[in-house]
Amino acid sequence: MNWRSLFRPAARLLPSRWLITRGPSDRSAIALTFDDGPLDSTPGCLDVLDELGLRATFFVVGKEVQAHPDLCLEMVGRGHEVAGHGFTHSYFPALEYRALADELARTAELLPPQPFRPLVRPPAGAISPTSLWNTMRSGYTTVLWSLDCFDWRTQDASEIATELEQARAGDILLLHEGSAPTLEALRVAKAAWQRRGLDCVTLSDLCGL
Repeated sequence: MNWRSLFRPAARLLPSRWLITRGPSDRSAIALTFDDGPLDSTPGCLDVLDELGLRATFFVVGKEVQAHPDLCLEMVGRGHEVAGHGFTHSYFPALEYRALADELARTAELLPPQPFRPLVRPPAGAISPTSLWNTMRSGYTTVLWSLDCFDWRTQDASEIATELEQARAGDILLLHEGSAPTLEALRVAKAAWQRRGLDCVTLSDLCGL
């Protein structure tokens, strides 16, 4: 067993100002999070979320925001929230402090103002002690997830729905923009969540940020 396999579980003991991996389980709510946008397909994703009455948090890539400058405003205008996912989708543990700080700042400059401490999700969820520290001292909280719905490895909507339906109170769900099967799976999963009394809220709402 190497240090990386030990570090990630241990990192969950860090204060929430450093790292968030899930929300509180004492309220009947979960947080949908979407990585890697905004994309040309984002308006369609927002339409489905509106139709289903779901709210989400979008972790966006700075260079994609530059290519789609109005879509983050549309996300916020429809009741969702946005946060950073790096400017170039680079692997955070490989970046020196100044390079990482630049990735964070260049993305943040493009985002609408948020009423909470800036959040960031490292691409692929890759963290190290150094990258966590550098992210925190740059003024950001790192956000991971507690339920990976695996829409990055399958295009089978039923498989994605099976993962989504496993959500429990406090879970942060990892999803990705640009996946049509994910949107189809959300329609199935919402019914299961409703039966269990689970609401879909933004990450800041779930965690009380």
